[in-house]
Amino acid sequence: MTSNKRDIIEEYANYGSTVYAPITRLGLSLDKKANKYEVQPEALSSYSGLQELHNVLHTTKPKVFDSRIDVSKIKFQFKTSLNRKEREHINALAKAQGFINNKNQKS
Repeated sequence: MTSNKRDIIEEYANYGSTVYAPITRLGLSLDKKANKYEVQPEALSSYSGLQELHNVLHTTKPKVFDSRIDVSKIKFQFKTSLNRKEREHINALAKAQGFINNKNQKS
């Protein structure tokens, strides 16, 4: 009496086994019925429909297409951070110069 015991190590060592992607190895597709739920608007099926859609979007322009980035605000933030770093550097240099001056006065 022989038992057909599953050799798990052998199955995982063989990349062609059904452990890796078992559904597709058996010939079944995960997206077999995906086209059933796909929606294709009539406006996208013809050139005139695309033109009409373009004209509607061009005149009413949804908020999705609005850019909310203000470049001048970003430039201002960059300049203030740069100035802040420059001020820190100048203060550090002034502090070092003060130590040097105190050292010279004591000598």
